[in-house]
Amino acid sequence: DGLVGKVVVAGTRSARAILLTDPEARASAMNQRTRDVGLIEGTGSLMLKMTYLDRQSNIQVGDMIITSGLGGIYPKGIPIGKVELVGNEKNNLSLYASVKPFVSFSKLEEVLCVSSQTNA
Repeated sequence: DGLVGKVVVAGTRSARAILLTDPEARASAMNQRTRDVGLIEGTGSLMLKMTYLDRQSNIQVGDMIITSGLGGIYPKGIPIGKVELVGNEKNNLSLYASVKPFVSFSKLEEVLCVSSQTNA
């Protein structure tokens, strides 16, 4: 249904991954409607936080957030979630958005792994 996380260690029969909900997880993200770019961060809960949004951003509740492809970790266009709330950061210099992920992390059974490596 959307981005789950990133494999950090891969073995022959198993892999260890960091879920997007983990407080240490980050992903470069984009508002699909406005093309505004920010950073998705795990919060340790079922919600995600999109930070570093420009104050002039036109982000709205209901907007779809996707991966931006910046940073080279995740390909562009993978669905992440939907904006549930928009607010001002404490420093009042930028906006943040609470994002409800499309993935139901408590019910995950199988995931598809996409590799960025190419065979030479």
